[in-house]
Amino acid sequence: MPTHAHLKLALVILLTAPITLAQSPTPPAATPAQPVPTATAPVKPIPFEVISIRKNISQRVSGLRFTPDGFATEGSSVLRLLSMLGNADTAALPGWCSTERYDIAAKIAQSDIAAWQKLGYKERDLSIRTMLEDRFKLKWHMETKMEPGYELVIAKSGSKLKEATPDETYPNGPKLQDGTPRHGLDMSMSGGGISGFSGQAATMDQLTGQLRMFTRTPVVDKTGLTGTYDFTLNAAPQPMLTAGDSDPPVSDGPSLFSAVQQQLGLKLVPAKVPVETLVVDHIERPTPN
Repeated sequence: MPTHAHLKLALVILLTAPITLAQSPTPPAATPAQPVPTATAPVKPIPFEVISIRKNISQRVSGLRFTPDGFATEGSSVLRLLSMLGNADTAALPGWCSTERYDIAAKIAQSDIAAWQKLGYKERDLSIRTMLEDRFKLKWHMETKMEPGYELVIAKSGSKLKEATPDETYPNGPKLQDGTPRHGLDMSMSGGGISGFSGQAATMDQLTGQLRMFTRTPVVDKTGLTGTYDFTLNAAPQPMLTAGDSDPPVSDGPSLFSAVQQQLGLKLVPAKVPVETLVVDHIERPTPN
């Protein structure tokens, strides 16, 4: 998730000013009109209409999962929730953020369900950030830091990814509620570890987001691949790594690092990488329901 991931809030707006040419006896050769670049509006988070946050007393722990109409988790700490926002600097967090656990069920409005199901993980993560700002009084700012991580590059053998076609129906793939294909990337878990990924018109940004979940460190896309791709990656189940680890030994099938190279034609290379980092300035225990 897919990887889940990942916050880059920069918006570049190009403005083209009209140019007036002075008249001359010999008109200059006509130049084809160039399209004026248009700005991309920032994504507006879909707010949760109903949010239930309760202290976990069952000791049961489940994943952080988006549902067809919202978000749900059991036994998750604030530290775990913050991991959904990309690379977060949590060094200054109070201790309760990692020790206290919560059960959360959040639902969006009925009128927003169709739009919600078309969002990618990064857009849905914005709704989690809004929830943390509202109910946990989260205050934050962004900084760029150089951190140990990985660069995802094309292996010497060349990319093995299959470029997706716009009219592909994916008859056997995951679907949205309206029956249309769900584009993106799913992560497979087995034996307590990650065992692979399945991409359905997935972007490199989505792949690096899932790889960040595996490595628990930043992963920066350096492939130069800008399309969407279909692929399946199978690997031996293995635990998550820490920055700088390369290829842990496994007993059943290739490690994820080896599988990325052998099956996708890509490679994870340890490197110091610039990372947009969310720095937590303030956070409180959640307000009552």
